[in-house]
Amino acid sequence: MKKLLLLFVLFVSFSIQAQETKTEKILNLFDVNGKQAEYAMLFNAYASNKINKTEKVDEALSKLADVYSKVLSEVQVEDMITFYKSNTGKTLINNRAAMTADQQKEYDDFIAGDAMQTYIANKTEIATKERAIRKNWIASFKR
Repeated sequence: MKKLLLLFVLFVSFSIQAQETKTEKILNLFDVNGKQAEYAMLFNAYASNKINKTEKVDEALSKLADVYSKVLSEVQVEDMITFYKSNTGKTLINNRAAMTADQQKEYDDFIAGDAMQTYIANKTEIATKERAIRKNWIASFKR
């Protein structure tokens, strides 16, 4: 019985660690795909200087990471991070009009891939939940 309990505790601990790793990867994705910068700009637009910016941005992104975690696998998140860290991903974020034909092909392949197809299939759900998170988050600045 003790062995079974120990195995159960180890399994639960491993599962929690894996989830934390996935959440950290999603937060990294938000850093490389511009989502973190978007929330920082929203904070600057709506919040007073008396509120801790880092804490509030992290709060919103953590809630959003939970949404992404339910939709994307860890491998899909890793694929998205790899793309957004690439020269093509950086060009897409900074100046899409400057993309070369090869970069456009790489982007098209990325969009056709499993990670983005899963994201696109769940985009309405993600966007609805993100709107609610954003609305409540901005309202919290006024409390």
